Parts: sequence; C-alpha cells; structure tokens
Amino acid sequence: MNRIITVKGRGNVSAPPDWIKIIMSLEASDIDYYKAMDMAANQLKELRNCLYEHGFKKQDIKTTSFNIDTSYENVKDFHGNYKRIFKGYICSHELYIGFGADNKKFGKILLTLSNCKARPEFSIKYQIRDQKSLKEKMLKEAILDAKEKLKVIAEAAGVEIGNIVRIDYDWSEIRFEREEFHSLRESSYKPSIASIDIEPDNIEASDTVSVVWEIK
Repeated sequence: MNRIITVKGRGNVSAPPDWIKIIMSLEASDIDYYKAMDMAANQLKELRNCLYEHGFKKQDIKTTSFNIDTSYENVKDFHGNYKRIFKGYICSHELYIGFGADNKKFGKILLTLSNCKARPEFSIKYQIRDQKSLKEKMLKEAILDAKEKLKVIAEAAGVEIGNIVRIDYDWSEIRFEREEFHSLRESSYKPSIASIDIEPDNIEASDTVSVVWEIK
C-alpha cells in the first residue's frame, strides 16, 4: 500500500473595495389589487427619476425580484375564535445599482434616496470587481502554504516526499463583498446618513486547498 500525506494550505487576500452596490426595496399595499399595482408603478417611476439625477439610465437600475402577495390578519371574534381577515395585496420590488467607489457621489446618492418620495429601504455593499485575479492569487498562496508546511513536516519526520497524488478543492463560491449598513424604510435618521464620511476597510477573504503527496 502506497504511503501518502495530506496537507491543507490556506491562502489569504486583502484588497480595498472598488465598487459600491446599493440594494433598494420598495413596498406598496392596498385592499384593491389594481391600486396596489398602480402604487408600485408610481414608486418605481419616482425612484428612477431620483436616480436619473445622478446619471443613471433605466438599464442601470436592475430588478432582482418582483412579487405580489395577499395579506391576512388573524382577528379574534366575540366567541374567542380566530378568523383570517383579508387585508389586501402587498407588492414588493427589489432593485440595485452599482458604480465605482466614489465617496462624494455615494453621499449624494444616499441623500437623494433618503428624500425620495418612493421611500425605499436600502442597504449598501462594498465589493471588488476583479475577483478573478484575487481568487487566482488566493489559490496560489494556498498551494505555496501547503508546500511550506509539507517541507517542515517531512524534515521533522525524516521522510522523503514524492510526486503529488491529487489536489482536493471544493470550488465553493467566495464573495468579495461586505455589507456596510442597512437603512429602514421608516427610519428617522436617513437624511443624516449622507453626511457620514465612510472609509471602508479592505475586504478580506481566504480559501483552502488540500494537497496529497506520496511518501517514498
């Protein structure tokens, strides 16, 4: 039976974010289906008009989800029994925009969203656009880390290492992003958000690779 040794290597990367993603949520509700849909359409129009002020075009404002659901409430009657009462329709719309990291532009957009008649709820994500090069760097570091660990182990154990038998990697998705904050639709502090001078920290990520070598 061939003798083998498995060593796990870890690669780490850190880089400043160069992309800002703003995820916006709209919600419209009414007892009447068509009125709820009209409200949703008007909210979208208002939000788009707000973003047009900052140079965004219609195709830049992407929709990730659009749902309309019925709403019910459990109400207790005089006999102590609960009945489901129809409350209306709720239309939920989630969209996002993205732009190169620019704190001045970022602050102006936040101020506009905070005062927008559509009353969007929004969250901010800092991201890195060129993720491919970072992933490659991370994997190279993981392999080198495994080799260095193997050298130490082999010297300490007094064994000679042969060829690589296999490399195990799970190919799980790594996201180079970080959510900075989340603004509630009814928040009273939204107008003050734009005045915050945010300097995002580097985005860090790590990954592991298992390398199997033969022992001579």
